[in-house]
Amino acid sequence: MKSWNKVVISILGEGEEVEVFRSLSQMPLMNQSELTFVTLVRSIEYGYGLGEYNLIFPVADDREKIKSEKIKKLKSLVEKNLPSNFKAKINFDCLFDENPKEKLCSFLNEMKADVVVMVARKKRGLFESSFTQYVAKHTDADVMILKHHEKK
Repeated sequence: MKSWNKVVISILGEGEEVEVFRSLSQMPLMNQSELTFVTLVRSIEYGYGLGEYNLIFPVADDREKIKSEKIKKLKSLVEKNLPSNFKAKINFDCLFDENPKEKLCSFLNEMKADVVVMVARKKRGLFESSFTQYVAKHTDADVMILKHHEKK
């Protein structure tokens, strides 16, 4: 099996982390990798009627606060859900963009990730998620898809 040195774990929504942490903790290979947990926040650019300056939401001041809160939450999830003997190097990031799919792909390609771990919700097609399908097509990294199982 190919070794994965740089692993990106994409946490896009609430409830996905259960599948991610359960799966990660059962893969000894991940214990020897550098893991980067990343979450994405959609930004919106308003350019109508504002003169030569566009308004981007969230504004720069709010982005730092949002990023700090998102990373704090990711760190808490890691501490609560990964076993204490899990020894991988762990990083965290929060990305902002109008197009989160493109942003994640450029992030993966820039850092030369070996694999991205994603949770797909049941929607349509082979990949079951247009987000997951887009990432699979537009990055050089391998894509590991975990299914999101709705609580009954």
